[in-house]
Amino acid sequence: PEKVEGAAAIRRGMLEGDNPVGHAAGLWATAWRLPTRSLAAEDGFFKGINYRMELRALAYREAAIDGLDGRAFWDRVREIVLDPPVAVKHRAEQITLVRTFTQELDELGRVGQLARGVSTIADAIPGGRVIAPFIRTPANLMHYTVERTPLLNLASDTLRADLKAGGERRAQAMGKVAGGAMLAAVVATYAAAGGITGGGPKDPDQRRDRVATGWRPYSVKIGDTYYGINRLDPVGMMIGLVADATEIMAQLPEYQATNLAGAIVLALGRNLVSKTYLEGVASMFEVFDGKEFDLSKPVRSTTRTLVPTFLRTVERTMDPTVRETRADPNASWREVRELLAEIQSVTPGWSSSLPARRNLFGEAVTLPPGWGPDMISPVWASRAKDEPVAAEIVRQKVSLSMPSRTIDGSRVPRMRMTEARVTEGVELTPAEYDLFVRLAGNELKDERTGLGMKDTLAVLFKSEEYQRQSNGPDGGKALRIRTVVHAFRAAAE
Repeated sequence: PEKVEGAAAIRRGMLEGDNPVGHAAGLWATAWRLPTRSLAAEDGFFKGINYRMELRALAYREAAIDGLDGRAFWDRVREIVLDPPVAVKHRAEQITLVRTFTQELDELGRVGQLARGVSTIADAIPGGRVIAPFIRTPANLMHYTVERTPLLNLASDTLRADLKAGGERRAQAMGKVAGGAMLAAVVATYAAAGGITGGGPKDPDQRRDRVATGWRPYSVKIGDTYYGINRLDPVGMMIGLVADATEIMAQLPEYQATNLAGAIVLALGRNLVSKTYLEGVASMFEVFDGKEFDLSKPVRSTTRTLVPTFLRTVERTMDPTVRETRADPNASWREVRELLAEIQSVTPGWSSSLPARRNLFGEAVTLPPGWGPDMISPVWASRAKDEPVAAEIVRQKVSLSMPSRTIDGSRVPRMRMTEARVTEGVELTPAEYDLFVRLAGNELKDERTGLGMKDTLAVLFKSEEYQRQSNGPDGGKALRIRTVVHAFRAAAE
């Protein structure tokens, strides 16, 4: 038998020992590997289906090329299916890899080269594979999308090679180009009308206000409900990419409106960053995006993955409220506490003890439910809300950030002039900040009107004086909105 020493011997003894510790460790190890094993079984199942489909299609094609008909035709088809020639079998296996998005990176052209570079970086960085565990499948999805998206497919070396090859490969390449162009035309039309949404505004404040109305990014709006398509790749990626490009083009000045290629490339980047399976890679690149070297975001996103996906899905179903993970600023080991809070926020039965993350009006932010069985649905559904206050703020393009977590006492009038001024400010604890946001949102009432901030804005928007003001982020209406919001924040402070 193989000789095992050190930590490996201890681990084997725990897992194979007939004792409570061994059984518990074995049960947890099985549960931990269950999602991966399920994915492997699913991959094998669909590979089998696609292989048989393509094998029969190739057999039919070979029999037709031979000019057979009647009984001889079907006998030839059956013969090829039961004992396929080497070339036919190889072709069927290759198509199977394409349709299950498991081609090797060397077969993906420039996209594969890019993915190979990301893989090399992940291998070189300690813990890089934890941040970027999936490389091949996302690269296959991206390659599939690039080959079928107008203008982007001009940069696809594999598509150009298929067009030059002629025959069956050329016919399939032409089908990719034509099919992608028709899909893009339909999506662009609906996106311009608001029926399909892209990533939305980049400004987090404007994005948050739009979400308050029930709007959701990368969704199809049917009636008054938004259905998420961001997890239906690769078709979801193609639709989202065209919707992003449409939104970007609408925001460009008229003299730049013809810069469609640049808009599509920018849309591709935005769409890829939105993918959950690329969250670690996106967070890693954001470390080098700003002026300061900050590893907090990739570390936080990686910490959440320590909880198995199944348990995170259960937690999302039991407690759809988004939780705040910031620790008390005066607590010792603050960074460690915040990482533990990240785990706590995605653990069933434990997350509810954390304060809720709130919006501009002090209302708890919740995740939308799934369309159909919530536990397994890849589509999120969000009904549009009747929120005239949030809708007006979005319409006026007013960027309102959340209240600061630090209170600067010098801005608030003091009851006694002898009190010391706090110039550097005081950072609020999570519980204090939760109360602050609720008070400033709508819980604190004006003594004269008995209304909170949100209700005051609702009355203001209906007034004739407000209607006479000018529109736009720099207009009179925007100034009135900011005045009300900041007045209630000062009173809450």
